[in-house]
Amino acid sequence: MKQNFLLIAEVGRTHGIHGEVRCVAHCDSPSDLETFETLYLGKDKLPVVIESGRVHKNVVLVKLKGYDTPEEAAKLCGKKLYADRADFDLDDDTYFIADVIGATVKDVDTGETYGLVTDILQNAPTDVYVFKNADNKELCFPAISEVLISVDIDNDVVLIRPLIGLFDV
Repeated sequence: MKQNFLLIAEVGRTHGIHGEVRCVAHCDSPSDLETFETLYLGKDKLPVVIESGRVHKNVVLVKLKGYDTPEEAAKLCGKKLYADRADFDLDDDTYFIADVIGATVKDVDTGETYGLVTDILQNAPTDVYVFKNADNKELCFPAISEVLISVDIDNDVVLIRPLIGLFDV
């Protein structure tokens, strides 16, 4: 399901005396967060201008315009930062994980519906798609060419060809 705004980071705590905040990045690399000029803050998606950003250990230190003291920056703690989809230049065969969540998983050969995608894990040599079937049972499959045939973002469908025994538990 395509969303106009994508969660890109969460603000942790303040850092230093100049209004910087520590952000946990939800993108491929924390350094990706440094490339944006404008992000959108909280549920209301209020635009905020990034004055500076740099990777520090496992977080990104961000300075937002108008938040110049630790007291002002403390108002940001716990808030989520979003990026506008229009600010990304993706290749045709590239998509966001958020676009796949909720998509229907179907067998490319039989048309059988297996369930809905709930997550994509990226901590293995290949991505692993997680979905829940009609019995609310969580199953998964690897994103390898023998199994994952196509991802149709516009129609919210993931077509697979499961290996024999893949879903046997």
